[in-house]
Amino acid sequence: MNTEQENSVIKLLKSMYGGYPNAVALLDRTLACIYSSRPALFSEGMALQNIARGKLRYPMREFTQLRVLLRDEFYCARITPLKNEYGDPWLYVCEFVDGSSAADIAADTDLFAKALPVFNAVEYNLASLWKSANALGESIPEENAAAAAQINAVESALANISSVTKNASEYADMMFGEKDTVALDAAALMTSLVRRCNAALAKCGRRVELLCDSDELIIGADCRHAVAALVNAIQNALLYSPRESVPIIAVYRVNEGKRVFVEFKFTNENVMFTDKDFKDSVNVNFSYQRIGWGIPIIKRFADESGGRFSMEDDGGRVCVRLTLPSPVGELTPEVALEQFTYVYYSTGVPDILETKMREVAEFFGEKP
Repeated sequence: MNTEQENSVIKLLKSMYGGYPNAVALLDRTLACIYSSRPALFSEGMALQNIARGKLRYPMREFTQLRVLLRDEFYCARITPLKNEYGDPWLYVCEFVDGSSAADIAADTDLFAKALPVFNAVEYNLASLWKSANALGESIPEENAAAAAQINAVESALANISSVTKNASEYADMMFGEKDTVALDAAALMTSLVRRCNAALAKCGRRVELLCDSDELIIGADCRHAVAALVNAIQNALLYSPRESVPIIAVYRVNEGKRVFVEFKFTNENVMFTDKDFKDSVNVNFSYQRIGWGIPIIKRFADESGGRFSMEDDGGRVCVRLTLPSPVGELTPEVALEQFTYVYYSTGVPDILETKMREVAEFFGEKP
């Protein structure tokens, strides 16, 4: 039984960690949970021993990190022992950190700065490989079907690599690359992106629909980062919706007091696919349904642009909102005075839009 002083400490810890962003549990001497800030994840009575997936040393007299498995997902359990006057642990404060939280923490360190040169090297060499593959493809006679098939296989492999590395590269660039803020016409930007997306999606039968306000829709943002965020939002709307549905994108002006905002709203029917939804011949990796770089990129773009991001599910329909302040009437030296409209130039190397839409097209396959 706990002493009066110990009960007082437990009460204080409960009040401290009740609103903590990560799940926090208090463990007794036997490592059984006596309090949890998130009971749906780790509830009272559950034992740390039953979820540990690393070597568990007991008793833990010093701060300890341990891999644990909760709800089919790995967490890092960060365990701090509280000791009595004899130096024996009588209570453990256990914080559970998931991959998303770890990424948020890493974003506030120089981890991505160290990784940026690696991503830049990958992107540079991928571009060289694309150009070489294109040159070889143009030099192959039309009647040499075998060689053409090999080139197609190389390009397919390059596309698969790009789909994995592109978002990581863009996210690292957002964190530590040079930011070039200009005045962007949001309607023109989204119109151009949607037109290209729908052209790339034609073979799989998917498309998105765009609705734009007629008012002036100017945002102050880095164009490359804007494209990365918006294309990821479009891809998510497509990947998480049924083949026969059409995600809707709306771009409109929002007035909040004296401030003007431009809001991008992505709405789609929500569905989580399983293997049975596809033919056996289609090799689908469903890991993207759990953790990816898309949402972090959109959130980071909203943050660097002084805006906000929200996502909600209402009766099977997901709504993602990206709300950005408009510099109209309040342009600052950080925002270029000239209006900049996104223009795409084909270089033979797929950009992020081509990469993401190719991924969607391969995901759904040729339309029936």
